[in-house]
Amino acid sequence: MANQSYTGASGTTLYREADGTGTNGDPHRPYFQNRGIGFTSDGAATSDTGNFSLIALFKRLLQRWTTFLGIVGATADAESATGSLMARLRYIANHLGSGGGGSAALSLELTTTTTASVGTSLTTVLEVDTSDWHFLSLKIQNTGSEALTDFQTQGFYSSQTPFSYALLASAGIVSSYGTGMGKQSNNTLIPIIDAYNLPAMGATSDGQLEINCTRYQKIRLQAQVASGTTSITIDGILKR
Repeated sequence: MANQSYTGASGTTLYREADGTGTNGDPHRPYFQNRGIGFTSDGAATSDTGNFSLIALFKRLLQRWTTFLGIVGATADAESATGSLMARLRYIANHLGSGGGGSAALSLELTTTTTASVGTSLTTVLEVDTSDWHFLSLKIQNTGSEALTDFQTQGFYSSQTPFSYALLASAGIVSSYGTGMGKQSNNTLIPIIDAYNLPAMGATSDGQLEINCTRYQKIRLQAQVASGTTSITIDGILKR
């Protein structure tokens, strides 16, 4: 038998509920129906202002809350410049440096000793990302039997265009390794703070180099010899 509806004194529609055929339930049990509240089976509302039941709107609110929590993230989220809000806050805190009160380290040792075989054409002996650092200090060793004829220091302005670099110091730039933050004749700044035994480093000798790298995305060092080959080993540290 079907549910039988009637209107109560308050105007609310009530039903005398029948379970199945009505023989295994109480046909006089009141069953209240309010379309404004809705049913548990109602789907989530699809907009904030449409005509939906309270249950549908509440489900929409829960969905929005889940999305919001995903945007905020968790305190354990790893730092990221594009991640959750917590990840971005961690990224900002870690990249403020000592001047901004952040927790970022003041120095970072280059993770591995770089060794390169250098020939008669320019060979890259070190390439390091300096975008978050102020200074690069290096110990350079020529462990081979040939003297260097050139040792170039190059500053890259962008990682997106690999050829957008300035030649900061080399054998072809007069006194470039001894100028100390001076300028070349074309007004290119030479950010060499200190240098020793460069660019013409003799066989089985060593040199030192310190660079102000605040304006560069990357620093690259290249070397060459007049004949034969030699081996260059570099250790260093990045500093803020």
